Amino acid sequence: MGGPADASAQFLSFDQCKTGDEVASDQREPYQQAALRFARLAVKQDAAEIHRQLAPDIQRTLTAEQISTTFLLPLAKLTRDLGEPHVAQSFLVASRGSVADRFVMCGVRGASATLGDKVFVAATSVAKQAHVIIEADGANYVMTFVVWLVPGNSDDWRLKGFHAVTTTALGKSAADFQAMARQQRDNGHAFNAAMLFAEAATLGNYGKSFQTGLWRDFEKEWKAFELPAELKGTAPFIWQFDGETFRILNVRPLAFSSRQLAVIIQSETPSLADTAMVRAESQRLIAGFLKKYPEIRDVFDGVVIQASEPGSNKLFGTTETFKK
Repeated sequence: MGGPADASAQFLSFDQCKTGDEVASDQREPYQQAALRFARLAVKQDAAEIHRQLAPDIQRTLTAEQISTTFLLPLAKLTRDLGEPHVAQSFLVASRGSVADRFVMCGVRGASATLGDKVFVAATSVAKQAHVIIEADGANYVMTFVVWLVPGNSDDWRLKGFHAVTTTALGKSAADFQAMARQQRDNGHAFNAAMLFAEAATLGNYGKSFQTGLWRDFEKEWKAFELPAELKGTAPFIWQFDGETFRILNVRPLAFSSRQLAVIIQSETPSLADTAMVRAESQRLIAGFLKKYPEIRDVFDGVVIQASEPGSNKLFGTTETFKK
């Protein structure tokens, strides 16, 4: 029979998600090896071969040059000294009766500080698809490749989507930074909390096709958080300290050594030509910032001002580190 009932019925889905060794090894290893191959190609910056591994529909819309410029080049520094990639988690979704794109909930096998106990993976209108988490250790972080695979024309697996993110920094996960942010928020230190929440958001974002249960909870908490005055609205921010006005383009936390976390503030100045003047201006900005937020020293190891000039990518850095 036709009509609305049939039209809506086509969007009903019956999904089953199996995690890790819930799938027999002879079925699991092909998609895990395909994901590992992708991670190694990303480390090698081999955009052409990655393009050849794409699913046909993605291959038609994404060029090797786009893969290189938008995905690989920004990763170059982070992937330069990585350890050997390995499979951290994998999920196989088997479906029937659906043509609608959706998210499917999967349980996580074993304890995972970065994923929590459940994840939500994207699914499209194919009978089976896999999501694989590949990790590799960096100097003070873990690099994570999030790989979405669908069956190819033969027995191979093809890339449907991919994302890369550092999921730990200084030995801490998104959940660790979220807990630190909550403590600072409860102590009334809104700027510290905002920076720590921002770090948690960076580490916990696994891309559009993969969400952790921790991330969904975090989004709700972040939306309810009251930002400090200096971070409300959109950049550029106008900060005023001791009668002087500073134009702020960006503010973010950054792990800049194996054990240190800094607040990075990008400011704009008319010209970088007189470096002594730029340094003095940056030092006044640091002094005013720390005068208003002395509690920065409780959590962070320093403040870095990156001064820039309009129409240029050049930066002039001024750093103040804290003795602890």
